[in-house]
Amino acid sequence: MSIIKLSAPLLKAVGKIFGGSDWWLMERYGTKYTAHSNHPRDYKKNPQSKAEKECTLRLAAASKAYNQLVKGSPEWLALEKAWREQKDKPGGKPSIRGYFISQHMKQLNTTL
Repeated sequence: MSIIKLSAPLLKAVGKIFGGSDWWLMERYGTKYTAHSNHPRDYKKNPQSKAEKECTLRLAAASKAYNQLVKGSPEWLALEKAWREQKDKPGGKPSIRGYFISQHMKQLNTTL
């Protein structure tokens, strides 16, 4: 990805440039980027390695655990408090979901 500065009509633009395009514009944490999908991965010729598959499964488990949290529960309130304490620090996660998943992934990495 490359950082870009857009002209005034495109300041709020995000998504694909046109329907059949493989170029798109996106914004992440206040910075505009362009992205291009040159050659999608051919999984028949280049299948996932064991480490990639394990990481994908850990991420799926972390995402599922986040989706099962009930807002307002004691676990949620503890998570929100921990997230607020770290979000303005250097390297802090800007979203509560990102913070939860990073903590969950670290926990899963230590148990393997």
